[in-house]
Formats: sequence, C-alpha cells, structure tokens
Amino acid sequence: MAWTSPLTWTVGQLVTAAQLNTHLRDNLLETAAAKVAAAGDIVQATAANALARLAIGAPGQVLRVATGGTALEYAGGATKLAESILAVDTVNPITLASLPQNYRHLLLVANCRSTRGSALDSLSVRLNGDSGAN
Repeated sequence: MAWTSPLTWTVGQLVTAAQLNTHLRDNLLETAAAKVAAAGDIVQATAANALARLAIGAPGQVLRVATGGTALEYAGGATKLAESILAVDTVNPITLASLPQNYRHLLLVANCRSTRGSALDSLSVRLNGDSGAN
C-alpha cells in the first residue's frame, strides 16, 4: 500500500466509506507512527511517498548505508581486538599483530589512569612497526 494524494473536498459533497478508507485510513497506515512496532524502530523512505520500518539492530551494530546506496541497514560495528591491564611502573607492549586488511577506519581507545602522583605517565603508539621519527 502506498500514500494516496488526499482528495480536495467540496461543500455538500457526499463522502463514501471507500473514499474515507482510501484517503484517510489507508494514508494514516502509511505514517511513521503506524509503521513502527517496537522501541528502537526507525522509519526510512523506500521510494517517493513510501515508508518502511527498520527494526533496531543488535548490540554493537552500527547504522550504515547498504550496498547500492538506497537503503539503511544495521551491520558490523566495533570489534574488540585486544584488551590489556598493565601494572603500575611497567613497560608492557600490547601487540595487535593480526589486524584484517579490510579496515577502512581503525579506532584505538586507551583508558589510562595512574595511581602515582607524578606527571611522568605516558602512552606511546607505534603503527605498522614504524619506529621512524615521523
């Protein structure tokens, strides 16, 4: 069912059940409020004057444009590659040696905290084994 352009009513016009069903009921069923079925649902346009429900994705998934560029989808999301808890006053490398080559964006997140009172704590990151001065 798609949206139907509403009629322009005239004074004294007899309105039939079929007209009300087409131009009122059926159009109301095409609104966003009628399309969603659960918390987290979103509505997307699938064509001119046509809406569709997209159910909420799974935890960790992200909303993206689907292949073809005409619709939205939930997919993938972040992948935890490694986690390490380092003891105070140690130098321990965390090595991510098997990163897939298909990453377009890689986000490294470090939550650092120190129990020492000095300001000498630091975090260094070296990518691709690059130890040059760049």
